[in-house]
Amino acid sequence: MSRVDDEDFSYDPGDYYEYVERMEQEVIERFTEERLQSLYTAQPLLALPAVGSLKEAQALLDSHPTAALVFAAIAVEIGVRDVLLKPIVYGLVQSDSVASLVADLIAAHKADRVRKLLFRIFQEHIGLSLDTHSRPGARQTPWEEIQLVRGNRNDVLHRGITVEPAMAVSAIHTAAYILQGVFPSAMGFLNLHLHEGLKVCAERSCKPTA
Repeated sequence: MSRVDDEDFSYDPGDYYEYVERMEQEVIERFTEERLQSLYTAQPLLALPAVGSLKEAQALLDSHPTAALVFAAIAVEIGVRDVLLKPIVYGLVQSDSVASLVADLIAAHKADRVRKLLFRIFQEHIGLSLDTHSRPGARQTPWEEIQLVRGNRNDVLHRGITVEPAMAVSAIHTAAYILQGVFPSAMGFLNLHLHEGLKVCAERSCKPTA
C-alpha cells in the first residue's frame, strides 16, 4: 500500500469561496427565473384573449375603424395587465390576488411609484422597458402610447366620438407591438418561447412556431 504525500493535494480557500459564491448566484438566478416563469407555465394560453382582440381589431379596421380602436384598446389593456405585468408580479409574490391587484393599479395609472419600481424589475429580469424607449417608427414610449390608446377608447365609450382611421391604425400598431414584439422577447429572456404566437412553452427540446 503506497503512501500519498499530503503535498500532492493542494487546497486554496480563495478558490473554494469563489466557487460557493458562484453556485449561490446560479441558484438565486435559477430560482428567480423559475418564479418568473411560474404563471406563464401554469397558464400557457394567458395571451389568448388579448391576441383574439387584436385580430378582431384588424378585421374591423377597414369597415368600422371606431370599433377597431376599441378592440385594439382591449388588446392593449389585457396585453399589458394580464400578459406582461401580472405574471411578473405573481413571480415575485406568488399570490394571484396580490398580483391581480397590483397589475390593475398599474394598468389604471393609479400607482405611479409602484409602476416605476415594477418597470425597473421588468427591465432587469426581462431586458425590456415600456417607459424608456420607443418602438420603431414611433416618437412616444410604449407606455405613452398605451395612455393615448386608453384615452381615445374612453372618448369613444363615454363621449360617443367617431375616430379617424389613422387613430385606429395607431392603436393596432401599439397592440401588435406589445403582443408580437414585447411578449415574445420577454419569453426569450425567461428561456420560454411561443407556439403560434401565443402559447407559452418551456420545453427546450422544441422550437418556437409562428
